[in-house]
Order: sequence, then structure tokens, then C-alpha cells
Amino acid sequence: MDGGSKADGKKKSGGKGSKSGKSQNSTGGEIVSGGNGDGGGGTVSGSSYEGGYPELKPNAIWSESDCDLLMFLEARYMEEKWLQMQAGFFNWTGRMVDAEIIKAKFAEDGLI
Repeated sequence: MDGGSKADGKKKSGGKGSKSGKSQNSTGGEIVSGGNGDGGGGTVSGSSYEGGYPELKPNAIWSESDCDLLMFLEARYMEEKWLQMQAGFFNWTGRMVDAEIIKAKFAEDGLI
């Protein structure tokens, strides 16, 4: 199985949203967003890592396409992590805060 076709380095676009500021969602909860409203998105090249993305190296067990696929899946997982945090926060509080703002809070406090 090649698997390399999915790890082509293309940026996956995010969902809809306001460019910045606050608005109301369909249930009346507050929406706080930041950034450019593109939903963030990560690339396989690893722009989400400071200092560059550590790359997996092929060996006798893991082919280059295996490593590419694993790096793609890890990048997608890391991006979806903040969307999961956003959803969980909304479910608990009724406040919709943009995933990038949540991520920025963790970065600001030195947790990422």
C-alpha cells in the first residue's frame, strides 16, 4: 500500500467562520473567533512545529511512503486536537471560542 498520495503536503482548508470578533451561533451562544477564519489547517511540512517539523526516517520496517503517511496523520491529528478542544469547551460552557484562540491560550501560558 503506497499511502503517499494523501501526504502530498496540501493544506486542508477549514470550516466557515467570521474573520474576527464576536457573533452569535444558531443556539444563541457566543462565538469568539480570531485569525483569518480559514480554520487554521496544518501542512505535512509541519508549519505547526517551531523550528521545523521533525521528519520520520525510513528504515528496514518503515518505507518512505509509510513515514509520509504517518507524518500526514500526525499533522491532521494535531490540527483536529484544537477543534476537539473547541467543541468540548462549547459543550461545557455554551461559548464558541475559535480553536486558534484556545491554542493561543495554551501557547501564551507555556503549555505548548
